[in-house]
Amino acid sequence: MFALKELDLSKNSICSTISEAHLSNLSSLMYMCTSANPLTFDFSSNWIPPFQLRYPSNLVLEPFKRNKALNLSSNDIRGKLFWKSVNIQDIDLNSNNFDGPLPKLSTGCLKINLSQNKFSGTLISLSIVEDLSLIFLDISHNHLFGALLDNWMHFQDPVFLNLGYNIFSGRIPTSLGHLVSLQTLILRNNSLCGELHASLRNCSSVGFVDFGLNKLSGQVPSVLDWGRPLTIKGQEFEYGRNFAYLKMIDLSTNKLTREIPKGITRLLELKGLNLSGNTFYGNVPHEIGQLKVLECLDLSTNRFLGKIPRSLFGLNFLAYLDLSNNYFSGRIPSGTQLQGFNISAYEGNTELYGKPLENICPGDEPADLDPPSSDEYEVNQDDSEYELRLYIYVALGFGTTFWAFIGTLVLNRGWRHAYFLFLENLNERLYVPITVCISRVRRKVKSFELVIYCKHNKKAFCDAPGESQAGNNLLKKES
Repeated sequence: MFALKELDLSKNSICSTISEAHLSNLSSLMYMCTSANPLTFDFSSNWIPPFQLRYPSNLVLEPFKRNKALNLSSNDIRGKLFWKSVNIQDIDLNSNNFDGPLPKLSTGCLKINLSQNKFSGTLISLSIVEDLSLIFLDISHNHLFGALLDNWMHFQDPVFLNLGYNIFSGRIPTSLGHLVSLQTLILRNNSLCGELHASLRNCSSVGFVDFGLNKLSGQVPSVLDWGRPLTIKGQEFEYGRNFAYLKMIDLSTNKLTREIPKGITRLLELKGLNLSGNTFYGNVPHEIGQLKVLECLDLSTNRFLGKIPRSLFGLNFLAYLDLSNNYFSGRIPSGTQLQGFNISAYEGNTELYGKPLENICPGDEPADLDPPSSDEYEVNQDDSEYELRLYIYVALGFGTTFWAFIGTLVLNRGWRHAYFLFLENLNERLYVPITVCISRVRRKVKSFELVIYCKHNKKAFCDAPGESQAGNNLLKKES
């Protein structure tokens, strides 16, 4: 085992105790990984192995001159962690129980993950070394406190930075604007306050921003380029051009106010937007429907009002929606995406009605849950256009014919006389036959009524003076 350079025992569910005898001959070891195992390390504090490992009083890693990576994650290692000038490039100690201050980093360290431990203290150890080559730093879920460093200009283009779930306070430092290659910035669940500096516009590669669960306030001048301003306690910044690749924005549970800036709707690659737990007000911009790849939208617990934009109907990838506890009113737009969400997504809006809510307005027609297909929509649109054209053509034809006829009679005297003479002759030809016909019909009706009357009143009718002979004659004819 003297020549062994790499040892990987991770994720094997090994339940055992590692003692001095197991590692005493590993003098050439360059890589060791024992993560995700319920291992117990049993070393004497006086034991000095070939790689100079001491435990549990401290863990000295400086003799690992040739090591490139160290992964002891997801164990139950306890104690403090110290090293000097360690040249290990990849250190992963997450999900353990290390405590005490953060160790000092070396200039050659590229990736370090110390998350989900019990480290405490400030970030003073990160400020000692300049020109760090670090590209990945995750120290989230610890007990770190104090102000954030303002020397990020000494970090050489980090890509991932997660300082969330600690107890950091104070302002977000302006030097973060020097991290032009930064893609992920997480400061969630701290006690940060103050303003977002305009230098953040230089972080043009950022794709994930999470400032949720803080106390952001103060002046925020234009951080981004396009759109109307997003206001934090009375000051503005904009979303837009520089953040064309931004995919996630989480500003939940802060003190943000005013309307949603329309500049957010120009972030066409945005997949998640969480503005919940603030005091935004006004209408949700109709342009939010331009975010075609949006998958998560949370606007709950604000002061939005007015109708829910119908443009949300076109967000085919929307998988999570929460508009609860606002002042929305009117009907929920018909559509599978919107009416398919749980009722909790709309609760707390007393003037909102329509499916899936139960408070349907009286007289309201049932909403159509199945939106028409594109083909049906085109057919209906074509029918409507055809009917409109038909009505227009009929009206134009009638008007043209009528005024052409009237205009001819007005302008041509001879035609006018001939027309009225024709009407007079037509009247004479029709009047006499019609009058004679009407008189005959009246006489027949009168005779028929007389016969009916005689049958029912034969005796009285025949005994009447001057009527008996006529009545008898009629009765004889009827017989």
